[in-house]
Amino acid sequence: IAAKPQGPSVLVADNGPGIAPGEREKIFRRFYRCAEHEHVPGNGLGLGMAATIAELHGFTLRLRDAAHGAAFEMVPDARPRFEASEDSDRPVHKIESATPV
Repeated sequence: IAAKPQGPSVLVADNGPGIAPGEREKIFRRFYRCAEHEHVPGNGLGLGMAATIAELHGFTLRLRDAAHGAAFEMVPDARPRFEASEDSDRPVHKIESATPV
């Protein structure tokens, strides 16, 4: 966990098999499973759900380069999460999904 000028960020790394460069743009898709990891239990929802939850809270989940295994960083989203409502002073939460279905 780190405090940065744009807000908090979280970096999580493991020492597993990593993610092949050709798979990196696909791993956040729902139900996507890397071909070389089909023997590992799962259904391909974990990273897609994590990315969607991060986005709903104003963060972006991204894959980082790692010497061994995989590293994921959650950083504040550059887009504003709230904007003023036309009929009140309360902010309105806007949700825009960037995660492919």
